Amino acid sequence: MNSFVSYLNTLHSGDANNKGALAESQAKEPLFSQLQVDHPWAQEIFDSLVSADGRSVILSGHAGDGKSTIAIEILKRLKKIEKDKILPDGLQREETVVFDGRRVTVVKDLSECTESARENIFIQLLSGERYLLISNTGTLLDFFKRRSDRLGKSMIEVENDLLTALDSSQKQSMVLGVGFSVYNLAQYDNVDLGLKLLERMVESSEWSNCAGCACKDACPILRNRLLIAKYRNRVLDRIRLLYFRTYAYGERLTMRQISAHFSYMLTAALDCTTIQNKALMGDLGPMERYLFVNRFWGDDGLNGEPGARQMKAIRVFVEQHLNSQFSPSLERKFWDSTENMPCFQDVPEIAGDAARVLKRARRVSKPQEAAHARHVWRRMIFFLHEPDAQNVDAMKDYERFEVAFLDSPMILKFRNWQLHPETFKAKSLLPALFSVLQEEFCGVLPLEGSSQTKDLYITLRRKSPEIKQSAQLVLRRFSFSENFKLKIRTDARNTPWLVGIGNLSGVNLELNLSFLDYIVTRKEGAIGRGLSLSYRDRLEKLMAQIVYNLHERESDGLLILKHQENGKLSTVSVNVTEEGLEVSND
Repeated sequence: MNSFVSYLNTLHSGDANNKGALAESQAKEPLFSQLQVDHPWAQEIFDSLVSADGRSVILSGHAGDGKSTIAIEILKRLKKIEKDKILPDGLQREETVVFDGRRVTVVKDLSECTESARENIFIQLLSGERYLLISNTGTLLDFFKRRSDRLGKSMIEVENDLLTALDSSQKQSMVLGVGFSVYNLAQYDNVDLGLKLLERMVESSEWSNCAGCACKDACPILRNRLLIAKYRNRVLDRIRLLYFRTYAYGERLTMRQISAHFSYMLTAALDCTTIQNKALMGDLGPMERYLFVNRFWGDDGLNGEPGARQMKAIRVFVEQHLNSQFSPSLERKFWDSTENMPCFQDVPEIAGDAARVLKRARRVSKPQEAAHARHVWRRMIFFLHEPDAQNVDAMKDYERFEVAFLDSPMILKFRNWQLHPETFKAKSLLPALFSVLQEEFCGVLPLEGSSQTKDLYITLRRKSPEIKQSAQLVLRRFSFSENFKLKIRTDARNTPWLVGIGNLSGVNLELNLSFLDYIVTRKEGAIGRGLSLSYRDRLEKLMAQIVYNLHERESDGLLILKHQENGKLSTVSVNVTEEGLEVSND
């Protein structure tokens, strides 16, 4: 029996034993060191706590973001305990350590402290004691606002200072009585940190305990571990894309949820005893049922596992409806039974499984079984296929397949811009962005081929799409190219922005992945992908800022926008002159 497998199974909620996911258990668990990943913020926090010119630290975030795990890492450094050793006394509610003559107190969770304990912490903070305060936002607000009179600030000022400091993915400085360094894990992009955790899972030295197992050649867990370790670069890159897509569409997962997902993906909630009993009875069934490419979604390729669907990560990925779009350029080769397709020659470990799946996928006599098999085949292709880098057509076909699988036409370009911002070309986005803004501002999608240098119109119109308005009163008409430009904002995320210039300086709009996907598909005439309410609100705000910042026309006349039957737009000016009413077509 391999105790490391049992430990991995305590990290997820596939069954009732998930105690390994709790920091209190991790602190005294020897196997935890096999998985622990140093957080990039840990060294900064430690230096702030112990250096002569340092300060106390506030660490906030959602439950499961890894606050207590960082506390364990800091305590080991303060106590000069090696990283691979346990904390003998575990993680206490509050613990003071003297490090090189300086007292440092770590408060595991401020919400667990009594009111009298909080008062003592406040007094010690004001006296200059160094603290690592770990808490959620609500408790922090209550802690400082209750004592605002002693901080010399109003409750509103305290709240503004704290919320401003917490609204960042980087370290922020704040003064509330004394100086604090503030870190908010809820704002931290933890995808790469989670992938390092997966690497630690598959690289652990504990797998050597399986060398003498009689079932090692038939063990689904060992095979998953081998596949991920041997084809690490491609597997991690595909998982990164999946998590990146989910994160960009507003579903951020905590480290606890990510570790639960990866541990289940690796073990399929199986343990050594179950595998040995199934192998003895010949009841393991087709090995592809346990492949991580299926367990990533919480199923065996056909049936969902009830325990797996309890995991937030799996529910999120299932609800994203990925693997629902098709890529004809590549898939027509898959389903054509006349095509003699070698199955995963560069991944021989799953060649037999792939051949069985492909055979079922081409079985026209059983359409339902074939549909499920095609679903599994796409997963196998997505996670493990590597196109020939020398074959340009093959690379393009596979990129189109990835985009369809992820249901995100801009994801590969967007990711490339983040890694290589110098490759960003504004001209490629301007026509699509112009079209979408025109549709949002006046309800009319410009004809194909309309130039992005033409005017944008903001009109008074009814919001209902069921009411066609062929004539609308124009509030503002302005040149798109003269008032806006597209550029990459160079920061931690390297995201494209629509940036106002001239009179619209300071009027900006972040173009995240979900919005870029929308504008590209909308420009192509797609109607299935909607625009999120948050972005509609941002576009309404953008429109209001434009109206406010751009001056009205000098004349006292009216400008009417006409939507002609051929789809073209034209304007009619109505002016009052000394001779009467003057109407002219522009």
